[in-house]
Parts: sequence; C-alpha cells; structure tokens
Amino acid sequence: MQVVQRPMNQGVTLHNLLHNLHNLTTHEGLDMVEPEKPQLPRTERKILELIDEQIDRFAGKIVPNGDIDEHYEFHKRVIDKKRASEELRDELIRKGILWAAGAICTVLGLALWEYLKHSLAK
Repeated sequence: MQVVQRPMNQGVTLHNLLHNLHNLTTHEGLDMVEPEKPQLPRTERKILELIDEQIDRFAGKIVPNGDIDEHYEFHKRVIDKKRASEELRDELIRKGILWAAGAICTVLGLALWEYLKHSLAK
C-alpha cells in the first residue's frame, strides 16, 4: 500500500486521509459505500463511522454551504485579488523607481547647469 507523505496543512491532510483510506479500501477489499457490511468486525465499523464523522465535520468547515463550486470560486476570487494586489504593488514600485531616477537626473542636471553657468561666467 502506498502512503502519501505531504506537508502538514489542513487541505493536504484531508487529501492524504482520503487517499490513504482509498488505498486501504482498495487493497483490503473494504467497501466504503456500505461500511455496515457484515464481514467487517464491529471495531472496524466503529472506526469507519468515526472517520466519516470527522470528514463530514471537517468538510463542513471547508465548504460551509456544501457547495464545492462556490468554495472554488471563493478561492479563485481570493487568488485573483492577491494577484491584482501584487501587480499593483509592482507597478507602484516601478513608477516610484522611475520617479526617483527622474528626480535624481533633474537635480544632477540643475547642478551641472549651475556649475557651467558659473564656470562660463568667469
């Protein structure tokens, strides 16, 4: 049986749990659709029920209304907003650098002008 090892965060942990449960049911011949099958010992049925409860509770926190598409769209909006914020920040930095370079060139140009004006006036 292949066990998936990934960084520990909530989304990946749920994925790992589901993946490992799938592997367990595939390799052990357990049927997750019908956890009350008579061939399962009572302890295993209880474990599967507890796991189902935890998954339902966890999934309720992830998808409060039970609408996965809405949850997906929410994350897409958050990602798009973050991307737009980063693009705005990058644009402001770029314009700030250009403004600072222009200001430095202006000051140096004025200083050179004054120097030439005084040098040629002598």
